[in-house]
Amino acid sequence: MKHVRLLALGALSLALHVLIIKAIGPTMVAAPAPPAAPLALRLQPPPTPAPIADPPAPPAPLAATAPAIAAATVAAPAATPAAPPAAAPAAAPAAATPPAPALAPVTPLDTAIALTSGRPTRYRVRMPASSTLDYVLTRHDGAQRPVQIAWKTDGNRYTVAADGVTGPLSSDGVIGDTGIAPTQGHMRLANGGDITATFGADGIAIGPATYANAPGSQDPASLLLQLVGMGLAEPDQMAGALALNVASAEGPVVMRFAVTEDEALATPLGVFATRHLTELAGPGQARLEVWLAPARGWLPVQLRLTAADGTVTTQAVTRMDAPPAAN
Repeated sequence: MKHVRLLALGALSLALHVLIIKAIGPTMVAAPAPPAAPLALRLQPPPTPAPIADPPAPPAPLAATAPAIAAATVAAPAATPAAPPAAAPAAAPAAATPPAPALAPVTPLDTAIALTSGRPTRYRVRMPASSTLDYVLTRHDGAQRPVQIAWKTDGNRYTVAADGVTGPLSSDGVIGDTGIAPTQGHMRLANGGDITATFGADGIAIGPATYANAPGSQDPASLLLQLVGMGLAEPDQMAGALALNVASAEGPVVMRFAVTEDEALATPLGVFATRHLTELAGPGQARLEVWLAPARGWLPVQLRLTAADGTVTTQAVTRMDAPPAAN
């Protein structure tokens, strides 16, 4: 009986399930999806790219000189608190240039040194007529004796003999394109001996040595004639500074002179208006000074030598024979 009852319950349960499935079946079936609409493709032209803007110009560099930068560096404090960035100015002002230092006043001697720092200049020269000048030589100890400078010329050749502050000298030669052109010059040495400078196309032989012969070279005796001839040919040359090649006993040198303003000079022969030439000698070297009288044919009316030891010897004119008048 028990099995019959279980079978009847199973059949009843099955029947109920069938009825339930039939009742809800239509709602469980999904309606078919409508057919998908066909895809429509439309090609679009590519978008026009936006124009590329020019890059902004770099900011102008700040103008500053090296001294200004150095000054700013020195003046900056050791530690500075950070500050918010400020807007950049439209244009950076230029750094101020420090004022130039004041220049020391230039003296005539400074000007002369600057002007004679280069090579000797070629000067215009006119040979002075034959002349004889007598002098009185005064030593540093007061001792005096007569001395003389004399030269002769025929317009083409010359000879000159001189005695005075520079010792016994002589020279002979010709008149050339550069004025006085010595052939030989004789000089007295400090030890009492003599030395000869021989001028040639290949050089200047002074004792056993030979040196280059620069245009316009003189010996110590012909130097005075050259200065006189320069004043005669063109007085304007005798101003500012002069530089001449001279064959000395020790070898060729450049003698440089500063020409100072005219001055009145008292001599045993009277007072002369003179042009004063001062040699620009280095420390420990002898210095020659010459006073030329333009109104008396630019003849030398006084010479002075300051030796390396500081002693001074002067020769002042006492007589001159009919010198030609200046131009």
